[in-house]
Amino acid sequence: MDTNSKEETSARPSAISLADYCISVPEIDLQLECLEALAVFRDNLNAPCLVVRDEEERPAGLLMRDYFHRQLSGRFSAELFYSRPASRFADKDALVVESSASPSELIAKALQRKEEQFYDCVIVTENGKLKGVLTVRDLMALSGRLQERAEQERRLAVEGSCDHVGEMESALQEAAAAAETARAECSRMEQWIDAGSGKLGHVHTSYLRVEERITEQRSQVDELLKNVTEIASLTGEIDGIAATSELLALNASIEAAHAGEHGRGFQVVADEVRNLARHTRLLTASISSLLGTIGDQAARTAELTGAAAGDIGGSAEEIAAAKRLFASLQTAVSTVERADEAACLLVQQSADRAQEVKGRLLAMSDFTER
Repeated sequence: MDTNSKEETSARPSAISLADYCISVPEIDLQLECLEALAVFRDNLNAPCLVVRDEEERPAGLLMRDYFHRQLSGRFSAELFYSRPASRFADKDALVVESSASPSELIAKALQRKEEQFYDCVIVTENGKLKGVLTVRDLMALSGRLQERAEQERRLAVEGSCDHVGEMESALQEAAAAAETARAECSRMEQWIDAGSGKLGHVHTSYLRVEERITEQRSQVDELLKNVTEIASLTGEIDGIAATSELLALNASIEAAHAGEHGRGFQVVADEVRNLARHTRLLTASISSLLGTIGDQAARTAELTGAAAGDIGGSAEEIAAAKRLFASLQTAVSTVERADEAACLLVQQSADRAQEVKGRLLAMSDFTER
């Protein structure tokens, strides 16, 4: 148990017991005569009543002093009643309660008694045996004590409620501060999201431009491959023409040799043509080899360009997805910020209400003390 609980327990009013208020009175048997009962009253001047007990020593009736004296004050009462049992004048329906009974319930029952029994004592028992009686004065004192205890409990309840409301107010103020901090953080996060989304937009645009250029470059490489193929075809035709020219030059040399001295000039021309054709074929072979290398490199470039285009396209899609994610995050943060603003407003209103309730409780406590 903590210190506050101990203080509350010690400040709480103690329980009210009927045994603390009841007084002791004499008991008489069922067969005790009226004359002897008068002697018991005379020996116990402060006793407001006598309690009649049965064979099991349990209360069986209540004999009030005033009522008993009135019954025996008549002219012929001594001759008529002195030798008779006093229990005949006892109230067999007197109010009997256990000492563990609730004081408030006892007072309620006492107030509901008939008019002729209203000022009679109340018999208090413990385990069925007589503990004592309560007079009207005792009942009034008990009622006053109950009212005082109720006021104390009401004051303690008001003070406890005031403390709880104060704690609630502090908690609400802390919650309001936390909500305000969260709202500020949401605002900062929204700014960061805006900045990040803008940068992603620029990167996405750059990726799209690079993808365009790579696509354009791939088209140019494809066109280059097409031109290389056409040039290779033309080079093949030139090589064929050179081979034919070389063959014709060889035939012309043979014919010039047959012509002897007359064909010597033609022989020289045929040799030059054959040399030119051979040189042409060498050049076309070199060109074909170079075109093959260019074609291979262009094909490799096209392959790499295609792969790069695929990578760039995939990255662009991922950036677009990230941009959509940033947009969703921004929407979520905006929603959280609006909800936090509403919560902050509600918490502040609750704190104001708690402060108002605390003020009313304090006013109620002051009124109770007065």
